[in-house]
Amino acid sequence: MNKYFCEIYNEKNDQSDEWWENFKKKTCIHKKLYFMSCFQVACKVNSHPNSLKISQVLEFLHIIDKNYEYTQDVVSSIEIEILKKVGFRMPFYTPVYCIEILLAAINFLKLPFNGSREPIEYRGTLFTTSMQLLDLAYFEHEKLYHHFQLYLGFYKNASMCNQEKELRLRVLKSNTLFLSAAIVLCARYILYPNISDTTDKIIVVNLAKLVNARNIDVIVMANILFQIIQ
Repeated sequence: MNKYFCEIYNEKNDQSDEWWENFKKKTCIHKKLYFMSCFQVACKVNSHPNSLKISQVLEFLHIIDKNYEYTQDVVSSIEIEILKKVGFRMPFYTPVYCIEILLAAINFLKLPFNGSREPIEYRGTLFTTSMQLLDLAYFEHEKLYHHFQLYLGFYKNASMCNQEKELRLRVLKSNTLFLSAAIVLCARYILYPNISDTTDKIIVVNLAKLVNARNIDVIVMANILFQIIQ
């Protein structure tokens, strides 16, 4: 918001003094709304599942600013305004989006789980567990990729030089789809440990194919994540 005010002030030469006074008055009146919206945006960026809902923002505003009646449309418009001011761009391949797509693809295969011919519903426990593993993967990000780097160093082709291994690791670190596939597979380990080898192989092959990775790489990353939670 400081950036926004500075930009407006620097551009006010093109506006009348009356316009500037009206702008300052309006900003002062709604400063609590701006601050709450900034906090709301920060919460969303930090942890979307735990972010403040518009109804909660309205409740807070009612407590701290009883002189003005705010609406959902006003809160939404200010939130969008703040996102534009900070130059926010929504990444297309978010981890949550990737996990949802991969789970939907696995669910579409209608594979048997726990001896049942009924397919698992991806928006149920498998999705919830995947979201918890996603949080863990980011909390343990360095540890996760450190162990995967050891795998690259000791078990991959010995002819691969260190520079090539480092490059491959950097590429994988930026590959949200790859991490999401490992998370989905790890969630399967936790919830459905007794599925048949055939079903497990189908899951691995399809996950690896969807994220354009080697089967063994997805398995290794999922195993590392599984070991971390033990």
